[in-house]
Amino acid sequence: MEVPQAIEKVLVFKGERAQMLSVNPDDVAQPVIVGGKRRKRKKLSRRTVAELQQKVNLKASSNIIRVLHHWCFKGKQDKQDNKGIENPPGKLHDCIKQVGIMKMGQALRERDDQKTMKAKMWEKVRFKSRKSDI
Repeated sequence: MEVPQAIEKVLVFKGERAQMLSVNPDDVAQPVIVGGKRRKRKKLSRRTVAELQQKVNLKASSNIIRVLHHWCFKGKQDKQDNKGIENPPGKLHDCIKQVGIMKMGQALRERDDQKTMKAKMWEKVRFKSRKSDI
């Protein structure tokens, strides 16, 4: 049996392997060609003809829209879905309530309600360095 030079170096025959491991030659497994792993992986990863035909039939049929797999992830869509729903106001801790910060915020809102539209727009445009948002 002739073996190509490249494979000849890789092959370890039964007798040699038994001598290296100092065991009975019949206990040693069959010689294996090393280096064909990539080819086997490629062959296994290829799709079969039946799978490809099934995909072609699926793509060619009418009234079917392919949905990409990343569309199922949550993102902007959830925010758009909840656009009309109002969330209840957040509850403050007791220590913050004791300070009276809610009254300050309410006073600011009342003051803003009294302003004219022109004044409100001017505040938006103006530099906001000293404005406190509560």
